[in-house]
Amino acid sequence: MNTSTGQRWIALDILRGLSVIGMLLVINPGAWEQRYSWLNHVEWAGIIHVDMIFPTFLFCVGMALPISLARRLSEGASKQQLFLHNGVRSNLQVH
Repeated sequence: MNTSTGQRWIALDILRGLSVIGMLLVINPGAWEQRYSWLNHVEWAGIIHVDMIFPTFLFCVGMALPISLARRLSEGASKQQLFLHNGVRSNLQVH
């Protein structure tokens, strides 16, 4: 992928979208007494597929960060600007 042309990784966008949908289904099923059994967390008996939704989202974020930072650096942003922008987006209090 050439990040300087603004192209996107469609597979990464799809995986990120699916993981957000999965997180929403697990957190807010609508009616707790009518939720699908495969969306329930189980007593610790090992990892099930529901336990992998949030790590999948973190994987997507980890893959997107270097792509985004490389593009911003190639456009002329300094590392200090990127750090401050990251602080603002993270809602950190920078004094």
